[in-house]
Amino acid sequence: MRKILLLSLLFILPFCAYAQFGLISNAVSKSKQKKIAKQKTLLIQRYLQLDTENKKYHENKDVALNNISDDLFLLGIIDNGWDISYYQRERDAYDKYQKVRESEKKKKLVLEKARQDSLKKARIALGELQRKERLLRQDSINKIAAQKADNLALVENPYLYLSRAMEDVAPHRQFTVFYGIDLDFAMPRLSMFLQGDLMKLTPVDFKAVQLGVMEKYEPRISTEKEYLNVRDYIKKEGKHNNITRCEIVGTADLAVRLYIHFWPQKLKLGGYKQGEIAHYEYLGDRVSLYGISPNIYKIIITSGNVKIDYYKNFHIK
Repeated sequence: MRKILLLSLLFILPFCAYAQFGLISNAVSKSKQKKIAKQKTLLIQRYLQLDTENKKYHENKDVALNNISDDLFLLGIIDNGWDISYYQRERDAYDKYQKVRESEKKKKLVLEKARQDSLKKARIALGELQRKERLLRQDSINKIAAQKADNLALVENPYLYLSRAMEDVAPHRQFTVFYGIDLDFAMPRLSMFLQGDLMKLTPVDFKAVQLGVMEKYEPRISTEKEYLNVRDYIKKEGKHNNITRCEIVGTADLAVRLYIHFWPQKLKLGGYKQGEIAHYEYLGDRVSLYGISPNIYKIIITSGNVKIDYYKNFHIK
């Protein structure tokens, strides 16, 4: 009985082993078929992708072949019979084309930046031009307004422009010319200076004299007999009483102090001497300092070397 059972097993086992081998062989065959199917699917996908990118290429659009180099390499390994050289050449052509596209994009970006910078500079320049135009317009408006104000002021003060010019000549701002100008302009300015802090005089007498007027000044506080006599010679010209000569006579200290401080000059005086000690010219005036005696000096203002029509030059009507 045991012998019969052993022989039966020996007969049956080869058939079982063959059947198991058949199952394994079928499984290997199915796996290979799946790989081949997958390869075909991948190849179809890549073909379609290349076809799509080829259309973009001819439409001058960007081409995107993500990881296709690796896929083509693997396909070549998996199936040696599949010719991928065409797709590789296509891929290389697309890569070259895409590099050109990227270069063109960079150039466009550079050109666009240059254009934007140019527009920005143009906007800045335009803004600056508009700002200057506004300033010029406002300046013009201000000048017109100032001119109107001056015209109104000139009605009340015909000597407005001349007064402004005289204020900048000397620090005391009461400076005036004498020869060829109206007495009504020169006399008040000199009088204000004589009564100011530098001279501290007060007018004590005023009278009309032959060919003009004379005014006397004395110190407000003095223990000595100090004085200044201002005599203006005038000539009637139209409606103006123009000064033709001015003589200022007085005690030495007052006369010298007036000469030094009223007219803008640098003067060094030594001891007394008779006759002309110094002279100074400004615009149409010649201003001379004379020694009459050790205690008496005289200032004489006459026509200088320059002839000036103050009425015309300073719009005095």
